[in-house]
Amino acid sequence: MTSERECFVYIVLPNETEFVTAARFRISRTRDGEPVGELVYGKSYLTRANAVELDPTELKLSSTKYETARMSGFFGAIRDAMPTIGGGA
Repeated sequence: MTSERECFVYIVLPNETEFVTAARFRISRTRDGEPVGELVYGKSYLTRANAVELDPTELKLSSTKYETARMSGFFGAIRDAMPTIGGGA
């Protein structure tokens, strides 16, 4: 991979009021320029009794490194949480 950007994913868990770090998301480009997204849940997040999946279908609670090339490298749950760019009504 030749280019990458990353961020942490935060969540407010049920019956809580503070954000906690749930995962790290990284998007990279292959040498061919294709975007690939990668998400890994944090070790401390996985040990929480009240941890929830970011997406129960695509991103189950696990120490697995999840990868996708769909939707320009964004998992559905990440893409849904992103701000929209541009106008639109």
